[in-house]
Formats: sequence, structure tokens, C-alpha cells
Amino acid sequence: MINFTKKSISVLTMYQMIFVLFALTLSLFAQPQYRINEARTKAEALQRSMDKSKRNITTSNQNSYDVKHYLIDINFDPARQVINGLVVVTAEITGNSLSLFDLDLSNNMVVDSVISGGSTVSYSRNGDLLTINLEKEYTSGETAKVAVYYNGSPEASGLGSFGFDSFNGKPLIWSLSEPYGAREWWPCKDAPGDKADSVDIKYTVPEGMIAASNGRLIDETTANGKTTFWWKENYPIATYLVSIAAYEYTHYTDEYIAMNGDTMGIDFFVAPEHYENSRYTFLDVSDMISVFAGLFGEYPFVKDKYGHAEFPWGGGMEHQTITSLGNIHSSNGLYFQGLIAHELAHMWWGDMITCSNFRNIWINEGFATYSEALLAEALYGKDSYKSQISLEEHYGGGTVIVDDTTDVNRIFSGALSYSKGAYVLHMLRHVVGDEDFFNILRTYADDPRFKYKDADTEDFRGVCEEVSGMNLEKFFDQWIYGEYFPQYSYGYTVNETGNVFEVNLVIDQIQTNTGLFWMPIDVEITTTSGKQTVVVWDSLETQTFTFYLDESPVKVELDPDEWILKKTSEKLVNASLDKGALLVNGLNWSLGDKVYSAYENSTFWGNTEISFWDLFDEPNNGYPAALPEAVGNGEIGIATLAQYSTIIWLSHNNGGDLPDWNNLQIMDYLEAGGNVILMTRTGRQFINDRMANYIGIDWGSSSSSIVHNCISTYSGVTDMELTSANTFIDLFSTEPAKDYSKLLFKTNESLEQERGMGIWANPPDGGQFVYIAARPYLVNQEDLKNNLEYIATTMFGEPVGVEDVSGSPVPNEFSLKQNYPNPFNPITKIRYEIPVIETGRPASIVSLAVYDILGKQVAVLVNEVQSPGTYEVEFNASELTSGIYFCELKANESRRISKMILLK
Repeated sequence: MINFTKKSISVLTMYQMIFVLFALTLSLFAQPQYRINEARTKAEALQRSMDKSKRNITTSNQNSYDVKHYLIDINFDPARQVINGLVVVTAEITGNSLSLFDLDLSNNMVVDSVISGGSTVSYSRNGDLLTINLEKEYTSGETAKVAVYYNGSPEASGLGSFGFDSFNGKPLIWSLSEPYGAREWWPCKDAPGDKADSVDIKYTVPEGMIAASNGRLIDETTANGKTTFWWKENYPIATYLVSIAAYEYTHYTDEYIAMNGDTMGIDFFVAPEHYENSRYTFLDVSDMISVFAGLFGEYPFVKDKYGHAEFPWGGGMEHQTITSLGNIHSSNGLYFQGLIAHELAHMWWGDMITCSNFRNIWINEGFATYSEALLAEALYGKDSYKSQISLEEHYGGGTVIVDDTTDVNRIFSGALSYSKGAYVLHMLRHVVGDEDFFNILRTYADDPRFKYKDADTEDFRGVCEEVSGMNLEKFFDQWIYGEYFPQYSYGYTVNETGNVFEVNLVIDQIQTNTGLFWMPIDVEITTTSGKQTVVVWDSLETQTFTFYLDESPVKVELDPDEWILKKTSEKLVNASLDKGALLVNGLNWSLGDKVYSAYENSTFWGNTEISFWDLFDEPNNGYPAALPEAVGNGEIGIATLAQYSTIIWLSHNNGGDLPDWNNLQIMDYLEAGGNVILMTRTGRQFINDRMANYIGIDWGSSSSSIVHNCISTYSGVTDMELTSANTFIDLFSTEPAKDYSKLLFKTNESLEQERGMGIWANPPDGGQFVYIAARPYLVNQEDLKNNLEYIATTMFGEPVGVEDVSGSPVPNEFSLKQNYPNPFNPITKIRYEIPVIETGRPASIVSLAVYDILGKQVAVLVNEVQSPGTYEVEFNASELTSGIYFCELKANESRRISKMILLK
């Protein structure tokens, strides 16, 4: 045996350090294979029991006594693969009387004799049931003691609850008795609901082997080439947690300082070849016990020990006080921290408190899995906790409570019993709050009804309600007994009154066939001053929540810290479209001077009045002076977009803007009347099938191309010189698929046929869309500036950047701009341009009127002589009802009409 403390650990080699860090990283941030192995191992063990018709069914005789103590004395002969054993059962009679004493023992084990009350008695066998005729009839409250001498060969190694195995040519003895495998190698009342108060365990093995087991080592004696190890488990223990792990181990120790200052030993039994590597993770166990003791209460078996023994199965098995850890055949001694934490947590959740039946297996496995995340939080911080718990997300069907206990893979489902069970605890923590949650865990662990006994889901729920004072019936119904998860669709509007901003948040639950979920939802509101979080309780199909702020929000997000297992999507709610054009920068500033120069030259908007949003952080040298102050940075929400009548989105798709685009409901925005200019090299990634149909784009079969020129095909726009070849450009057919769409630009150089580079969709219902296929910063700045300004102002009706309309240059053409906002409620502005219509006539009779959908005139806004120039009038439709209206502009013989939408 080697005895040392952490301070004696030698310096790691570079290779070992890299390997350790790699292993720890995997244990925290990858879907753990060790847990998959454990679930499979336990499922196979249970399947063996079921295949042999072994169920957790106790006989009436077994229900009439309570086991108080087992003495297990077994001589193991690995060469012959046989055992000779004596098991003494001490039990208190709980029924009215008892003369027949039933024990579980596999029928391939031979009973030599049975003694009861000091006398040899008769017995009978029926399958795996041993029925003993007690020497007398016992009455309630009396104590019976039965000794069984037996021998035989337990199931062969590899597939049994017990195994004679080997490693590197040396014998290896092991057990994994969960759920009903103890009977395979020793007679007992094999039911987890009846824990013996204590157990004495004596294992005799060939000299040189070490037999590790539960509890504290009382004695070790060697004689005649054999060594007997006497272990004593001083705490109640279920039969499936009694363990044997014997090999020519290297044995070393550490210690844990208990909360009262006492010292407890920690034993490690590893293959000699694994000693060096194993200690780098095993010697963290003391600190891990301290973490869990602080969270759950003192280590449950502090008078005994804790430790690990290597064995052949993958994953681990939480044998009480001595976790079996493997696979010894393939391991190099380095074990994932998550695996160690999982099995250690079982000492509280599974060993001290055992699930009452397999319907409630999550009481064991979900708790142990969640403890992995708690350890990550304690050691590495909140972000590590979030990363770990994110691995447990399960969006499939099935309930956490086991609905079919005949299906072993269902019982030990990694997705449900382990992962979703853990995520339920994560959600419960947020529902009741941190203080109550950890009080719940400590209270549950210390409750005399369950401590060193068993419990089920309703027992745990009762503790949760007692501590929190909350009625948690709905929570447990929807997350433990129910399936799936909520799907939230949300959006918000902002109404400004004076210096107060009223935010109306609408949340819909759009899931089907699962019912509605009752949950508190964190709502994170971002303004230019920072972030604040409010909590709303959502339980209806549609609910509206109102908040009052000092600033207008730039973003509202549901549950940003992922406290709920859910799916979310933003939706558009009552788009105002009243703030003009918003330029969204998706060009990473790391692209260099070409981007910065384009912004300095106002290339992407010209004289158009714009607001500015940057999906990235401000560049180190500050924003170009031509840009207005950014209204926001980072991810943008649909509610922000919905305030602007036109979005100019500039993309390189090399730095993160595509996810931002995909997270927005652009189609909702278009259908609400918003206009979009998208300029990107990878249009096929941005424009989904629904959007392509809206625009009228036919991509054809060709992939992205290298483009050298951009030729105008529409009279309002001009050719654009490309300053260098544009690579990876998504082109389309020059024949739009919609009658309302027009080709703006094309290219023909180096292509077999002409392909489209720009398209304008102007549908009768919905907003306009212009897509330009190019890299925005690799186009001649003056060419692009003139074209984007023309599209935004002349085609979309956005105002130009002049404050004094009357002083603007004389227009070259007669035009009626799209009113803005549109839709509107109840006020909108209408801009129009009057050129010199006839030589020698410097003024015209101008008429501007509004008509309803039936052609009835409802308002006359202008009816006077006006000189050539640009004009803007305000239309107040407060007396009108919601609907479609038409604005008609006439000057002499010229006439223009535009459609307006009034939404109240």
C-alpha cells in the first residue's frame, strides 16, 4: 500500500499534462461516453435478471421480516472459478408469525446446509427461491438468525452479475449486482427496499490479491497461501450495492477532512500499470467530497470510507463506499472528472437514498448527472455549469418517469433517466430559487423518512413543496410525468409617452399535443444603458406582459441563461415602420481599410437618411465620421427591425452575420410592409426557399461564381465597376419568376450564359426587396453609392438627408414616394417631387388626395399651385378605419398613385 497526500505528487510531464487537460475538457464539454457505458452496463444487468424471470417481487414470507444484518464470508477460488460461502442473516419478524424463511439464491448455487437458531434445519428450492424451515415459529418483534452454507460457480465472466476475469494474465474478481444480481453469488433478500442496517464482509482470496469491498477494513490475515479481508459496512445498504473487487492491485490512499474535523480515509485500488495516471484525477476526490458535502450535507458514510476499485465494465458502478470504475482492460488509469463526480454523487443519491422502484430511477441517475454540473460550477464557475448542463438537453419524446419497466433500455435511458432527469433539477432550481433549491437538497438528504432508506418522485416533490412553500404539482406533472417541452414564440411593441417607454411583450406557446407549460421565464431587456432582467410566469396559450422603462429597448430575449428546456422564436408584433432606413453592418471590421473607406465615403447609403446598427463591436479606431451614432451593437431583434421602414443589410458572411439574419423573421417583416436591401456574396444561404419565392429568384443549378463585372439592366440604376474579382458570388436567372420583379443587374464575363446579379421585387402586398449579389466593399464606391441611394430614396421612398425641403435641388422627374411609416397608425408622411413640367411654366397646379379601396375620396391634402421642388405633407387618418388606401398625386397631366395601409 502506498500512502501519500496531494503535496507529494511529482511534476507532470508535458505529455501527461496535455492528456489530463484533454480528459478534463472532454468530461466537461462533450457528451460523456462514460455515462453511455454506465447506462448500457446497468441495462444489460437488468436484462439478465428479466431474462431469468427475476423481478423485484418479494414473497409474503419475505414481507414478514426486516433484515438487520448480514455476515458474508466467502472463499474465492479463481483458478477453479468457484466460491464456498457462509451467509448469516439476522432479521426482525414484522408479521404476526413466521415459520418459513425465504431467501433469494440462484439455482446454480448449491446449498450445503442451513442452520437456524443453532440447529440444522431443512429447506427446499424452487427456482431461485430458497425456503428455510425455521427451528420454531417466530412472532412479531422476535429476531431470527439463519446461516446458509453454499458453494458453486456464479455466472461466467463478461455477462454476469459476478465475474471471474483476468487482466494481464492475473486473476480479477468483480461484481455488479444492480438491480437483482446479488442472488447470483450470495443468498439474501434481494430487494432494494429492505436495506440491512449493517454488513460484515469477509472475502478470502489467493495471497497477493487485494479484496476491496464496502465499509471499513477491520482485519487482514494471511495463512496457507490465502488472505482474508474483513470489511464492515456500518450503514444501511441495499443488496445490489454489496461489492467484491479483487486483484493484485496497487493500493494507495488519501484523506478527507469531514465537516466536524474528523478524518476519513479514501482508498484507491488500481492496476499497477495505471498507478501514475490514476492519481492525477483520483486525488481530486477529497475536494469533490468537500464540494458535495457543502451542497448536500456531510458525506453519508463518513465513519467508513470512500474509494475506487478498477473493474472490467465500462463506465462505473456506485457500490456503497467503493465505486467500481472501468474499463480496466482499456483504461490507462485516467478517468474523466465527470465520471468520478457522477459515481461519487450516487453516495447521496442512490446509495443513501435509493429509488423505491425502477419507475423512479431518475431519483438515482438524474440526481447524479446533475451533480456533475454542480461540481463544474463549484470548481470552474457558472459558465462551466452552463456548458455542462447544456449537454443534458433532450428534445425528444418520452417521460422521465419510466412508463415501461419491462424495457431495460427505457429504464436506463441516457436521454430520459439521466439527461432530462438532470435538466429537471436545473429547471427546479430556477423555479424555487437558489436558496430554497439547495435547502431542498439538504432537507431531502437529511429527512429520516428517506435517509438510508428509499424514496420515490412524490416523496421528493413533498420535500420540495414543504421547503419552498410552493405548489409544484404542475411542474412535476409537465416535466416528470409529461413529455416534450414548451415552444415559445414572442414579440414586443414599444409605445413612448413622454419619457416613459411602455413595452408590451406577447408570448405564445405554439407546441402541439403536449398541453401548456407553467413556468417562470426570465426576460432580459437590453437598452443602451445596459441589461435588466424581469421574471414573468407564463401558463397560457397567449399572454401579454407590460413593462415600463426609461429608455427604449434595443433587444428583448427570453430565458437567455437557458433555465428552461425549450425552443424559442421571435415574431413580429405590430410593426411600426416609422423610423426610416436602418443600415445593418454585417461586414467584420477585420476586413480592413476597404470597409472603413467605404463607410467614410457614405458608400452604402449616399444622402439617404439612415440609422446605424453594427453586428460587431466598434472598431479600435472608432467609427467613420460619416456614420451616425450606432443605435446598437451585436445581435439585433426583429422588434428593432420592425421600427424601421427599410433595412439595408451589408454582408460578407465571414464573421457571424448569417446566424443573426437567420434568427430574424425577415419574411414577417416583409409581409408587414418593411423594405429590404440585401447585399452579400452568399445569397443562397441568406435567402431561403420561401423568401426566394417572394422575390422571384430562380437560382438554377449552378453554384457560386467568380464575377468580374456588374451591368445595369434597369434605367434607374447604373453599371457598377468591380474593383477586383468577386469570388463565391451566388447568381440567379435573368428571368424573374414573379411579374412584379425586375432585373436590376447582370453579369456575363467568364460565364456560359448571362446571370442575374441584382433583382427588385415590388409585390402588391408586402414590402419591397432588392438583392445585390456582390461583396459590398469590392465595388466602386461612387457607383454603389449612387445606386443604393436611388434604390432607397426613389424606389423605396426613404427621405434624403436634407433638413429644408424647400431648399432642395429641383427634381428631375415627377414622383410620389412611398409614405412612411407604412403601415401607419394614424399619422404618416408623404413626400413627392415636382419637376419643371412645361418650359416657361415655373409652377403647376398640384393635387394630393387619398381614396379608400372603393375609390371614395376621404381626404384632400394638397390642392394649390406649387413651384418645382420636393415636398412633404403629413396625413392624419385618426377618423378613418383600418384598411388599404390609395394616395393620388396629380400635376397638370402627370399622375402617380401609391398604396398605403392603415392599421389600428
